[in-house]
Amino acid sequence: SLTIDSGTVYTMTAGNLDVGGIMNIDGTLTGANTIYVAGDWDNDGTFTSGTSSVVFDGTTAQVIYAGGTGAAQDFYNVQISNTAAAVTVSSENMKVTGTLTVDTGTAFTLGANAQVWVDGGTLTLTGTPVYAAVSAIINHNGTTYDYYGGATGIAKSALLSDFDLTDNVAIKAGVLTQDEAAAALSLTIDSGTVYTMTAGNLDVGGIMNIDGTLTGANTIYVAGDW
Repeated sequence: SLTIDSGTVYTMTAGNLDVGGIMNIDGTLTGANTIYVAGDWDNDGTFTSGTSSVVFDGTTAQVIYAGGTGAAQDFYNVQISNTAAAVTVSSENMKVTGTLTVDTGTAFTLGANAQVWVDGGTLTLTGTPVYAAVSAIINHNGTTYDYYGGATGIAKSALLSDFDLTDNVAIKAGVLTQDEAAAALSLTIDSGTVYTMTAGNLDVGGIMNIDGTLTGANTIYVAGDW
């Protein structure tokens, strides 16, 4: 295990770091190269990710307590490779600015009220995440906005990263509830997914592609094909 006490600093300048148990950050961890973690990740201090990779490779259940989604908490690259037990993101959420890779055979799990935000990076899901009812993964990169939610999902007004009229929005899993006015460049609702309007109008600047379920309300403006 590795504990960095409040007021102290652990700085990586060369080589990888392999932690066989918990990574407990109360001070400052300046990352580099690859950090392997077999236990929980608990950040109550500062993690400066740089271009580092964090690999969760335990053989028992792991929990990611990221501490939030600010500059002192976000990750660059994250790989979920624990195939023996769940790796769960807590309600403290998680932000990844590089690549989030979920390996085949893993149980990458979103806890209640958890959101995972891939901000301007790449999401690679070769494994299938497990969602609490109220949870979501958001992959927002340029004009791409892919949403993966639980059976209830996250309401639009509560999303860590919202979409707007410049985004091609795709509902990839679960339910997204529009509880305020919304606009998108295009909207695709994949098979088995649900987009539910409860408040506000919806303005789609291009195609509206419904392979799943759209529950309408108020007014839907569509500038492209339906």
